[in-house]
Amino acid sequence: MLNTSIEICSNILNYNTTLHISYIVWHTCGLLCTMFGIPGHLFQILIMLNKTNRKQSISLYVIAIAIFELIFLVGW
Repeated sequence: MLNTSIEICSNILNYNTTLHISYIVWHTCGLLCTMFGIPGHLFQILIMLNKTNRKQSISLYVIAIAIFELIFLVGW
């Protein structure tokens, strides 16, 4: 179990490659979730504020969840 310089370099190279791929995936998915999430939550709030939906007790909870998820997506 002796680490040679060749083993260390190959592990660092694989780690850097994996880190770069992970960085790209997280930023791409984050951008897509934000692009689709913000309009989706705004539409959900507008739909739940409709006169017929306001009569249901669960609409207040759905609106609250949508608002807090919007705050999370924006990053406050």
